[in-house]
Amino acid sequence: MPGSVTNSDFALQHHPAILALRRSPLISGLIMGIACWLSVMFSTYSRNISPLWLANGVAFMWMLPLPRRRMGWHLVCIAIANVAVGMLYDRSYFTLMTSAGNTAEVALMLFFTYRYYDASTRLFRISALRFTLVTSAVVCAICLPIAPVLISIHNPEWMVTVPNWIFGDVLGMLIVSALVSFWRRRTFSPAFRLSQLDGTLLCILGVLAISFLVFRQTTYPILFLIFPALLFVVFKRGIALAILCFAIHGILATVFTLHGLGPIALLPHNTELRLVLFLQTYLFILMATVYPVGRVLHTQQKLQSLYSLVTDHSGEIISRATMDGVRQYCSPSMTRVLGWTPEEVTKVNAIELYHPEDVPKFQELFQKMRAGQSTPSIITYRAHTKSGGFLWMESHISVFHDPISGKPAGIVASSRDISERVAAEGQLQDAYRSLQRLASTDPLTGLANRRAFDEALEREWRRARRERTPLALLMMDADFFKKYNDALGHPAGDEALRRIARCLQQVVQRPSDVPARYGGEEFVALLPFTEAPGARQVAQRIMDAVAALAMPHPAAGARANFSLSIGVASIFPSLGYSPADLVAAADRALYLAKQNGRSRIEVAAPPLRAPAQQPLEASLSQELRPAGAEHNSNPDAEPATALPLL
Repeated sequence: MPGSVTNSDFALQHHPAILALRRSPLISGLIMGIACWLSVMFSTYSRNISPLWLANGVAFMWMLPLPRRRMGWHLVCIAIANVAVGMLYDRSYFTLMTSAGNTAEVALMLFFTYRYYDASTRLFRISALRFTLVTSAVVCAICLPIAPVLISIHNPEWMVTVPNWIFGDVLGMLIVSALVSFWRRRTFSPAFRLSQLDGTLLCILGVLAISFLVFRQTTYPILFLIFPALLFVVFKRGIALAILCFAIHGILATVFTLHGLGPIALLPHNTELRLVLFLQTYLFILMATVYPVGRVLHTQQKLQSLYSLVTDHSGEIISRATMDGVRQYCSPSMTRVLGWTPEEVTKVNAIELYHPEDVPKFQELFQKMRAGQSTPSIITYRAHTKSGGFLWMESHISVFHDPISGKPAGIVASSRDISERVAAEGQLQDAYRSLQRLASTDPLTGLANRRAFDEALEREWRRARRERTPLALLMMDADFFKKYNDALGHPAGDEALRRIARCLQQVVQRPSDVPARYGGEEFVALLPFTEAPGARQVAQRIMDAVAALAMPHPAAGARANFSLSIGVASIFPSLGYSPADLVAAADRALYLAKQNGRSRIEVAAPPLRAPAQQPLEASLSQELRPAGAEHNSNPDAEPATALPLL
């Protein structure tokens, strides 16, 4: 049978000929006739009351997967088969009434099942216990009103016969529904595999042997021997085979008891009907012992199978460890990811597999968890592979607690390989840095562009104001550059700008300095921690470096070589003024240099300040000047200005 249901016919995916036979009402009648004949055979030994009435259970389970629209004809054929078999043994109205009652019982069972369970649950997921509970209610509802009337006429001991009748129906329904339910869900398959067949046959033969040993004699009350035998079958081959063995044992126990053999026959002063009642009670107790144990074991096996399926086929490494980091379990994914077998990693402390630089973060995490941290943590680290390398891993780590004491009992971790993600993130960061460099670099000269300079100026201005340190700015312009371009062409002009930029980079080398191309033939150099004298010396070195290039300039006049005009400004930033004031001061100094003949350096003059401000700011500039600020060539000199230059 298929394991799923997909249509109104409950996915009976069989050959068309087999499907047609299964849906035929005549086949239902034949099945019912055989089941009734077997059940009636039992009843001939116990005053027409069968200890195990299997017919109703067989009919119910046979008709359960059939379409509802065909139920009427099937019930008619079942009723005819029931009456026909009954007439072979007792041609009376009693047979007619009991046959009608059996048919009504099957019909009501089908009605309640179709009403309260959907298609998929009907076929595959109703447990035998649910079938039994529903059957008991329906059987009692049917039998209690009519059984005393019928049986009192047919059998004077009706007070004993009614429980026999009810228990026989319920017991037969329980056995049949359990067996069919397990068969539909293929629960028998593992026990009857070729590799397990010898053990399965030994279990069946063992139960048969014990059943004969217990019920073939009438000397010793050794009913208890069957209990450990069936429990052994439950643990070795599962609940399905145990129920099959129970059914075999129940049939043998019924046959022997009805023939006056077995421990139940030892009960004194009992009629046949009372013996049947004791037999049915014994079988109910046996089922109530075996079935719950089997269900619990079956559920545990399913959970273990599901757990193994998840852990064995998961791409992540599932591990469990003590609070000290000693692994107690590791899933097989460890071999696929890191190369270690689960047995190898459970013999060493978890920290031994981590990169030495990542060990402290694990030690800190374990310490927090031992101290009571219960929230899960995600940690990224490098793990040793068996081949000797490292893989980047990410673990989701959480603490589980002892169910009795409530104290932290261990750690559960789910780890996965993120090496590809880390590599992709590294490439993304490299690309981002490259884009940042492109966005902040002048493509012609390789210096910082105007945007990068503006950001650096804002940043250094805030730092200088916070730390009360000087900030200097050089603004440079290539003399007669337009004429140079017109005379020698743009390629020569571009090369000249590149050579000036190299000179600027050679001179302005401190990490905090920012040489930049300001626009066209203009360059700037931002010099933190630098006062006016030091800034002028830097400007002079830049002019000397450019002069050393000895680049001929057709329009330079008497000088004949390429030259720069430089404006210098230095300031102690203070509240109420902005970086634009420093730029404006340097720009005016540059304009003054050009106005005074070019190829020269001009320093912006300081404005007048209040006398009370001069000692304070002079002392602060001395105390807060960073060590190694080599551009400050004259530490004792008065700063160029403490307010923006105007």
